[in-house]
Amino acid sequence: MSEAGKSQHVLILRKAAVRFALLLIICSALGVLVERMILQDALLQMRVEAQKEMGSLRISIEGVLNNNTQRVQGLVGYVVDSPDVSQDSFSSVASFLIGKDEGLIRNIALAKDLVVSHIYPTAGNEAALGLDYRKDRIQWPTVQHSIEQNKITLAGPLELAQGGMGLITRYPIYRDNSQGKPDLWGIASLVIDYQRFLEAIQISSYSQIYDIALVGSDAKGMSGPPFWGTMEGMPKAPIDVDVYVPGGKWVIIAAPKGGWPRVSSKVWYIVAASIFVFCIGCAVILGTVRFEVAMVESAQELELSRNDAEWARMQAEQANRAKSLFLANMSHELRTPLNAIIGFSEIMSHELMGKIGNERYKAYAMDIYNSSNHLMEVLSDILDITRIESGDLELNETVIAPDYLVKSALRLISDPMDKKAVKLEVTVPEALPNISVDARLMRQVLVNTIQNAIKYTHPNTTISITAHVPEQGGVAFCVLDHGPGIPSEDLERILEPFIQIRPTAEVTFEGAGLGLPIAKKLMEVHGGSLNIDSVVGQWTRVTLTIPPSRIVT
Repeated sequence: MSEAGKSQHVLILRKAAVRFALLLIICSALGVLVERMILQDALLQMRVEAQKEMGSLRISIEGVLNNNTQRVQGLVGYVVDSPDVSQDSFSSVASFLIGKDEGLIRNIALAKDLVVSHIYPTAGNEAALGLDYRKDRIQWPTVQHSIEQNKITLAGPLELAQGGMGLITRYPIYRDNSQGKPDLWGIASLVIDYQRFLEAIQISSYSQIYDIALVGSDAKGMSGPPFWGTMEGMPKAPIDVDVYVPGGKWVIIAAPKGGWPRVSSKVWYIVAASIFVFCIGCAVILGTVRFEVAMVESAQELELSRNDAEWARMQAEQANRAKSLFLANMSHELRTPLNAIIGFSEIMSHELMGKIGNERYKAYAMDIYNSSNHLMEVLSDILDITRIESGDLELNETVIAPDYLVKSALRLISDPMDKKAVKLEVTVPEALPNISVDARLMRQVLVNTIQNAIKYTHPNTTISITAHVPEQGGVAFCVLDHGPGIPSEDLERILEPFIQIRPTAEVTFEGAGLGLPIAKKLMEVHGGSLNIDSVVGQWTRVTLTIPPSRIVT
């Protein structure tokens, strides 16, 4: 192996090492990314589930507290109407308000002039009777807050004068004095047994799954201390749910026991998948190395093949130029004798130099004239297409009206039209915009297209020639005949030089198959297009489109 080959092999191996390193980095990064995405999704689902569970706990708490709030409001309404209520009447009303929740509700009390004067049930709550809130340093701040806010408030949980822990909902009672101004009558309160409250909201069932802390004693929200559970040891990023209670809110702080997961449950699947992808990538890299080595070894052969192909291309181009030159020379060489044959046969067929004795000579002369004209047309077509292909065609642009262009083309094709008894239906508005084109070449395009339609249409039919402004602008000429039609698979071939599509084995048409190809190439020289639509057995439509850039305003 040459030194250049060895150096290329070393370069390939170095590239392979870099690819292996990049593959390892990519597989690792993708594995980490997928793991993080799955973990984030799992964390999101867990947080949503935790929010849902704590939402259920919130509903339970708010349900219990709001239900008892309504009872206090009912008691306030009763006292406003009956300020001198007796203990017996109060006990009757309180018993009705407590109903079946006697275990949950510790007592209902009235504190006239801020001293507990009425309480139900009395049993077990004797110590609370006569309690002066203003002298109780524990309860007075919350009582004072309720009076200042003049709305129902929640205090606690706190130690009760009669023992135990409770949640107290209080509502200040105001009555209008003789001057019509409100005076503080006292306080209505309802004490909820704290332990029974915790049982009612079933917080123990939630705490089996979650570390929970209830924060916001005395309805102070996050500014209040925790009163159930603890924030110490609480996992990071806990969820918090606001619980709206009378006069403020509590906050539920919760996180799964043991904290949020640090890896997803599918981490080992991801590791296995990353290793699998890495192995596949290694196999691909090894295959690439083998391929590159083979490419290096065959580089010289490929270079030789490329040189051979370039030489063959040059030979083909040279042969094509020689063909075009030969056709052009042949056309020029044949034109002169053909012109002589056409001229003399025309003189003989029209008896311009005097009468010919036998009529058959005249007929023969006419055949010579027609055949020579046909051959001249074929040679002209060959010369035109070779000029176009060789790039020697130059446009002599003039401004012309579309209707005048069509009329000038029709003057050249009346004879073949009369032979087949074909009628022309021409609809070319004079209002169409003028176009800047080579008038002779565009006239040839129209003549070729219309003659092609006459050639293939059935006798005694009508050929429609129209022109209009299409949606994209410019001018479009349409030639519609009622001939045998063109199969869809032949629509592209019909525009290739020397191609004729024969609808049946018996029907043949004169010509070299150059009319439409020449028309198409001349349209392309003008920047336009030639398109064919056809329905077999019904019609064929050729559309010649002049681009908007050739419109003269």
